[in-house]
Amino acid sequence: MNKGNRFSLLALLLVASFVILYRGTHIQKEEISWDVLGYHMYLPATLLHHDPLLKDISWFEKARTERQLAGTAYMISTNQNGQPMYFFLMGMSLFYLPFFLLARLYDLLFGLAADPYSWHDQVILSAGFILITLVGLIYLRKILLQFYSDRITAIVLLVMLFATNCIHHLTIKNLETVNVLFTLGTLVMWNTIRWHQNRGSVYLYGMALCMMLMLLVKPSEFTIVLIPLFWNVTGFAALKIKLKGLISDRKTWAWIAITAVILFFPQLYYWHRMTGKWIHDSYINPGIGLDFLSPHIFNVLFSFRKGWLIYTPIMGIALLGFIPLYRQYRNLFWACLLYFLSSFYIIASWTEWWYGAAFSIRPLIVTYPVLALSMGAFLQWIGQQRRWLTYSTGLVMILFTSLNLFQYWQYRHWMIDPYRTTWPYYKAIFLRTSFAGEVEQLKLIKRDFTGKMVWENKALYVSKQMPEDWYCLNNTSGLKRSESGMEFSGDEFSEILRQPFKNVTNQDHCWVESDFEYCLLDTPGTPVYLVLSMQRPKGQYGYTFTQLKPDVVESEDNWQKFHFEYLTPEIRDGKDELKIYFWNTGGAKFKIRKANFNYWEMKQENE
Repeated sequence: MNKGNRFSLLALLLVASFVILYRGTHIQKEEISWDVLGYHMYLPATLLHHDPLLKDISWFEKARTERQLAGTAYMISTNQNGQPMYFFLMGMSLFYLPFFLLARLYDLLFGLAADPYSWHDQVILSAGFILITLVGLIYLRKILLQFYSDRITAIVLLVMLFATNCIHHLTIKNLETVNVLFTLGTLVMWNTIRWHQNRGSVYLYGMALCMMLMLLVKPSEFTIVLIPLFWNVTGFAALKIKLKGLISDRKTWAWIAITAVILFFPQLYYWHRMTGKWIHDSYINPGIGLDFLSPHIFNVLFSFRKGWLIYTPIMGIALLGFIPLYRQYRNLFWACLLYFLSSFYIIASWTEWWYGAAFSIRPLIVTYPVLALSMGAFLQWIGQQRRWLTYSTGLVMILFTSLNLFQYWQYRHWMIDPYRTTWPYYKAIFLRTSFAGEVEQLKLIKRDFTGKMVWENKALYVSKQMPEDWYCLNNTSGLKRSESGMEFSGDEFSEILRQPFKNVTNQDHCWVESDFEYCLLDTPGTPVYLVLSMQRPKGQYGYTFTQLKPDVVESEDNWQKFHFEYLTPEIRDGKDELKIYFWNTGGAKFKIRKANFNYWEMKQENE
């Protein structure tokens, strides 16, 4: 052992011990659930059900519903012919594969039926992914020691786990993509460093292999190429020399090309087989996606719902560290800065910028190997300043670490709601270990993952009438007006109302209430639906409908009452339009009268 590096080694042992013990004592019976269920399903489909194309999903639906592994089957999409498809890429399944096979060996040894969601499957998989975490931490230490002292390296290692959201996502949530991507990112950096030191072909191949694996797990991680591309680059002349050096090793690039074909061909072939296209974007979704022209930068950084610097404040020091990094290690600065900024922009451009039930902003953990370097630069610089400033910084870091640990405790005990925290609610529970029930109404509205809408606390809302100029009835060709009501016929779709959401309310949601009486004038078998949704140029989301029940249709005197409530979804863009229309599937004739469409906003303090 190098005695000069004993502090960082002790820090690594402490961090590793915590990861092993904390993860090992928090294995749940539904580890393979939600997103992990989607990443994992390639393996049972191919190796147990001999159905790699996913033609039959009955086994999956049975496991999902009976074991309550996810509220909906969102991890299965469909092609243009309505055939089921895997929603996620197969990258994560490659990392699950060794442990899946180990679980099948366990089945053989003990005479058990193959069950991919058994307890021992989840234990083996969770334990196996601890190894992936440890590899990332080991190489992070090796990277830091290339540039910083043993003591600074030790501090950064401790900070990265205990003062950030790594304490959650590299431990008890280690089966998700961020754990794998964090480790692959450290390996890209380490191979980059070693390639620049001796131009060894093995390091060039290592860089390329890890980057390809990152792309197969999450294509948006293509920005990782900026690290080897701009490492040791301080100007355009140096960049030209770098590019010449990279492409000169033709033999290694040939092996890289062969590896790329082996890795990517199964995914490309599957897409082509199912869609007729070699590249298929399963994330094309009107409700969720990338909006590069309207990134949620402020929310990602400072929102009390999930803001990175609110729940991981010590990373503000890492951001400040780019200044001394530029001064001390300019040859590293551009690679680190360009990679972080491009990754951050992509992360902030995702419309669901809070990333589900994550603690703080989960995907930013992938950038932490780079931010570890900037934090090291800050600590190196602050250690050269006057003692009072050094000690004050140390005290701030201790306070930030304590706040992170306490807020993580609150998160684990549902004091901090992973979906619905607001500034008023955050204030109410700040540094508290318990709370009274009345703070519940300070949160964002509760949304049901299954799509069910239950309107609770209606007294907290105030009703507002839809203005006349929001209606589209004058543009409905199959409409006839009379004293007895409005008669619809012929048109398959008859719009009632369409209005940009930003014109409806400046709040994050509203309830829409529909009331009218209707009378079907045709025989049953031609159902009519009232549909409410949000409309974007590329499709609808938040789509909900209900049928006008054809109980009696003998005469126009049989009017039936209709009542429907609709909660607007998480709004992607304020320009998206609230749309209400009838879907007349068979061209039936029907009438409505006494129509009333209201929307309900949360009451303000003066209402």
